[in-house]
Amino acid sequence: MGLLDQGIDVSNIQVGGNDNTPFPEGDYTLAAALYEETTSKAGNEMIKIEFNVVGPTHAGRKVWDYFVLNQQVGLSRLKSFVGATGQDASQVLNTDMLRSAMGKQFTASIKVEAGSGAYSDSNKIASYKSGAGAAQPRAQTEQPQQAQATPAPGLNTANVDWNG
Repeated sequence: MGLLDQGIDVSNIQVGGNDNTPFPEGDYTLAAALYEETTSKAGNEMIKIEFNVVGPTHAGRKVWDYFVLNQQVGLSRLKSFVGATGQDASQVLNTDMLRSAMGKQFTASIKVEAGSGAYSDSNKIASYKSGAGAAQPRAQTEQPQQAQATPAPGLNTANVDWNG
């Protein structure tokens, strides 16, 4: 018996899993997946971050952003990203802060940037926004039980009969 003799349901699978065509402009929920400290072609230190699209559509697609560390624009965008993940971006940015931002969902405005030369059109992050977009379902957590209150040793208490 062959692997496909039992049949495989592919009705929910999108064709073209390696689709690199840009998705529509708009606000999307993203989460940073990977970062790399690297050097730009011009010799500037920079951080490259790969973001996964979480929703509301195009989940699983990727967007990248590059933060040149000796330019005001790059530092401003990095600060916006860190702040969008809910961290206090008014502090000195460091490796621990960047690591803490990884995997946290936030909202970003995505644009389509026109390609030039050998490069085709691509998605770019236009701006970082606070919050994670549409609320994601969360697992129900058990509420902690409140302990019975007992007076501290040596505390004077009144014995009052409230019923009469």
